[in-house]
Amino acid sequence: MKNMIARRALALLGALVLCMSLAIPAFAADGPAYTAIDGGSTTIKKVLRMPADATVPNVTFTFTITPGSPMEAGDGTLEVKAGPTGATIGDAVITAGQNTTTDAAVVGSGTLTGTQKAAVTDVTVDLSNVTFNEPGVYRYVITENSTPAIPGVSYDHNSTKYLDVYVEDQNGELEIGGYVLRDTAAAPGVDEETITKPIGFINDYSSVSLTLSKTVTGNQGSKDKYFKFTVALTSLGNGTTVTVDWSDAEQAPYKSASTTYSAADMAAANGESSWTADASGAITHDVYLKDGQSIELTGLCQGAKYTITEVAEDYSPSYTKTPGATTATSGNSCAETTGMSESHTVAFTNGRNGAVPTGIVLTALPGAIVLGLGGAGFALVGAKRARKEDQE
Repeated sequence: MKNMIARRALALLGALVLCMSLAIPAFAADGPAYTAIDGGSTTIKKVLRMPADATVPNVTFTFTITPGSPMEAGDGTLEVKAGPTGATIGDAVITAGQNTTTDAAVVGSGTLTGTQKAAVTDVTVDLSNVTFNEPGVYRYVITENSTPAIPGVSYDHNSTKYLDVYVEDQNGELEIGGYVLRDTAAAPGVDEETITKPIGFINDYSSVSLTLSKTVTGNQGSKDKYFKFTVALTSLGNGTTVTVDWSDAEQAPYKSASTTYSAADMAAANGESSWTADASGAITHDVYLKDGQSIELTGLCQGAKYTITEVAEDYSPSYTKTPGATTATSGNSCAETTGMSESHTVAFTNGRNGAVPTGIVLTALPGAIVLGLGGAGFALVGAKRARKEDQE
């Protein structure tokens, strides 16, 4: 009986020891408990480079942000964790007329050449809905969307960036230590202090110009007559502003004797120094020019298309388009349908001649002489009669 009690006591003691041995590691594995934090927010920059004389277009760039791939710690590199879900990124909105800069402190050293300027805007990366539970480096991949393509825009040569979020232990509390944007997927270094970091995404915008000129020829051509043109532009970005240079034309044409249009209508059309594309990226506008006049349209993006149509008059129309040296010996409408890769000039010429019939002067002259002599004879006879009557 005593042996049985002893065995039961030993079994109970063993079970108690086993339970305690199992509980101790479980308690130790809990470790320090962190209060989770969100990732806050940060910004990256969107830079749109363009020639110094270009007009800033209305464009919107969009991006995608996704968790990056985890990477184990290596020799001299830190472990990289995949960023938790919930991160979002805003759009980059560039507006026509916004200020531009050539300041290297804003756009980054070496970003611009001496003949470029840049429109710059911030893009917000929102991590407020992301939860971080422990220290580490958490990675996100940011890509720029290139579709639908924006006319005239060349996209960043490296359209993928990597955003590392550093979560740190500060006296037992989690804090966001910083955000680092990278061009490559390389793991961050353990002793990394100063690195060359991209400021964001850099795109190039290329603009071209279109010049329209008017010449009148022929002995019956009127040099002070105004001719009407309709300029139709397509394949521009939504809201693109085209600047019109009137240095070699008149914004308030006068109604000459040979002009069929009213001064008010011509001034209304020529009075605008900038044209704005609609939602489809199109502009249609009338222009009135006379002999020797021309206008230049600047701020058109590469790839823009145009059709210039002159209202028919009792003149013989022709035009020359360059580049390409396209010459139409007859025709009042010139079109570019493949998209401009450089600046164009379209020169319209209207001719009107009238032949003077031969023999008119020679045929009319003898009759004029006879009439003249007859008149002189009548005058002489009249004078003689007057003298005779006076003598009587």
